[in-house]
Amino acid sequence: MSATVSTQPRELAYRRAVDLDVTLLWIEADSTVVLELADRAVQRSVRLAVDHRRALYAFHYPFAYAAEANVSADLLLFRQQPKGLRKGNS
Repeated sequence: MSATVSTQPRELAYRRAVDLDVTLLWIEADSTVVLELADRAVQRSVRLAVDHRRALYAFHYPFAYAAEANVSADLLLFRQQPKGLRKGNS
């Protein structure tokens, strides 16, 4: 009998800071660690793959981790864009 491997993310850690939810997830199927940021104030969320060796650092300092990992500027501006603002709008 073989064991089934889940593709559903498993929550490893969660914290809330003001309007920001930070969740560290593990996907067993491919051993991926994912950091999810959800900003309730602007109703946006983003997920990014995280080096498993730096998972706790990414969890505690998500924006510093993103900057060091050369993650897209969109993530770094995540909290600064007002709700409804789209690229190209004046």
